[in-house]
Amino acid sequence: MLRTLSRTSSKPKNFPVSVPTLYIVASGDKITHTRPSPRIPLELIELVLSFLSWGICTRSTLSQAFISGFALASRTFREIVFKNFFRSIFLQDACWDRTLKLLSISQARGRNSDGFVLIRALDTCPMYIAKECLELRRLTGLEHLRLNFEKEGLQTQHPICQRLFPNLASSKLSSLIIDMIPRIDRTLLSLISRSFPCLKVLKLSVTERLTVERDCFCWCCFEDVLECCVHSPIPDSYGDVGLLAQSYAAALQPLFQLIELQLGVFLSEERMVYQHMVHPDGQDSNCIATSPSTCAICEMFSHEIRIQEEIASRIVFQNLPNLRQIRWSTFFDRPSPGNGLKDEMSFRIGWATFERKDESLVRALRT
Repeated sequence: MLRTLSRTSSKPKNFPVSVPTLYIVASGDKITHTRPSPRIPLELIELVLSFLSWGICTRSTLSQAFISGFALASRTFREIVFKNFFRSIFLQDACWDRTLKLLSISQARGRNSDGFVLIRALDTCPMYIAKECLELRRLTGLEHLRLNFEKEGLQTQHPICQRLFPNLASSKLSSLIIDMIPRIDRTLLSLISRSFPCLKVLKLSVTERLTVERDCFCWCCFEDVLECCVHSPIPDSYGDVGLLAQSYAAALQPLFQLIELQLGVFLSEERMVYQHMVHPDGQDSNCIATSPSTCAICEMFSHEIRIQEEIASRIVFQNLPNLRQIRWSTFFDRPSPGNGLKDEMSFRIGWATFERKDESLVRALRT
């Protein structure tokens, strides 16, 4: 038996117009009535379809045609391609509407099947799924959820969370990541604890908003970005680092399975960034915004801030006995890879990581 795979296209790879074509050919000796027809093993077909669907699920112009072609071939092909395609999906623009249609078709053709349970991981922006949020309740197999709050603001954050979280409350959800959220407070953490009690990994980040690509990197434009989020809750939201840590820990206590926690806020006082703007280090309103970690004056406060980060971590560890790791955004640590366009053209941040070694010791790790 000879099996061949051919993928040809006359278009460039980055120009998603033509749909990948799969040819599976089974050939052998002359077929007679006394000899069964050769068949391709289903395991091989599933492996090939998994390979083809890898990286294609984010390209909306291809995905629907890719799915439809195999769905029409046979019931077996339809089940295989749906299982692979919907295991992990990234939704943007109108993809959620098309996804609902495909899942409805799948359920109509297979009376005893529900395509929604195939979705294990979902990555999207709240605005794309808010319209049909009641359909999210059918994602009973969801294990990993990632939301990008870049388009949300301080006034819309809480209403959108109240709208989405109750409908995404899968009992199997173990990992929740929210990027570029405007604010992390006890209200948000309490809502997450009530909605997702089985979380093992929770990652929230406000400070990523400060490292997004911007048309202008001057201090004036950067100050506008600072005003649109609560990147440093001390002292306006919480009087000191102890009150902040106790508030966060109390809100997260229902998450008794939580192992890894990331809270993307600075534990330094909010005024540090604004004081850094006027330090006599060549800074003025026309200069490129730089991080306090590059300032000789601000560097003097690094040791004090590291102590604050350790105090906050100890408090959280004491209240969450199963927690093994916690991370805070910081100015004075190695920045994460890929933050900003260029080192000299970005506001750089890092992560202060602490791990629980035993009941009495917390060790700081460089990232």
